[in-house]
Amino acid sequence: MNIQPVAAREVARHLVELALAPPRGMAPELAGPRVELLVDLVRRLLHARHERRLVVPVRLPGAVGAAMAGDGQLPAGAGPRGGRTFDEWLAGAVTRGA
Repeated sequence: MNIQPVAAREVARHLVELALAPPRGMAPELAGPRVELLVDLVRRLLHARHERRLVVPVRLPGAVGAAMAGDGQLPAGAGPRGGRTFDEWLAGAVTRGA
């Protein structure tokens, strides 16, 4: 499954900006700076924590599963993009012991 993770701090900042701005209808989709495979993120997280676990990608049946297996979790159009990558977050989380 392709995803585009965005840092929680960047989401919070974006929501505050939207809340303080005049009404404008639908806000553009916020996403992170890079498209990543979810299974790869899980493996990198486990490696950083020095944990050994089997990670098995699972495909869901039907139309929902097909959309999730492709790009169905990615933003549909242009919009704001966060700047902090998963690897940057992971490096900070490991040093903090999170």
